[in-house]
Amino acid sequence: MTEFFRNSCSVKVGHYQSVLEEQGIATVVKDDNLSIPPTPDSALFIMRERDLENAMKLLKKHIEPEQFASEDKSEQKDIKCPQCDKPNPINFETCWSCRSDLFSE
Repeated sequence: MTEFFRNSCSVKVGHYQSVLEEQGIATVVKDDNLSIPPTPDSALFIMRERDLENAMKLLKKHIEPEQFASEDKSEQKDIKCPQCDKPNPINFETCWSCRSDLFSE
């Protein structure tokens, strides 16, 4: 089981879970409300590592344009993970593949 997406909006996390489940990708959502210290985040986990790349492709189609930093929607770019070089949507803070921080210095 690999953490794939984390967000404070549980509705968005649930929507992404539905998109992936409809395509046969097994997922689990966990809330961090019981963590210490408590955080309001929900995390979407992919159950089988072999589904990660397909999940990434499917989810990219459903990410809302306003989540991207680029104002010109035709110039939306991925961020390469500094650890594993896999592409990640610009709104991800953690690599979907290796879970490294995408913006670490």
